[in-house]
Amino acid sequence: MTQPGSVMLPPSFAQELLWLTARVSPGDSSYNVPRTRKLVGPLDLDALRRAFDALAARHEILRTTYGFEGDRAVQVIHPATPVDFTVVDLSAQTNEAALAEARRLVA
Repeated sequence: MTQPGSVMLPPSFAQELLWLTARVSPGDSSYNVPRTRKLVGPLDLDALRRAFDALAARHEILRTTYGFEGDRAVQVIHPATPVDFTVVDLSAQTNEAALAEARRLVA
């Protein structure tokens, strides 16, 4: 079910290929490439949240899911909403322990 304000459009050829690949190999994360960044200094969590919200508002693809309309794939572009993410504070751990935990969380 789509959210109020969502827009349904046909997928591009490349999007349809990725969608078909996901249907053939559910759970395959080959196209997901995690990236990490080490932040040094105090973190302004409110500014980080605003930046993620602005990024998602600006780029529809970050708000797009895929579904069906009849027997055809469609891309569903959802309205911009606040980005939900979890903050894990590792500052009380040693550098080595924090790095190991960060790697575990990314994996």
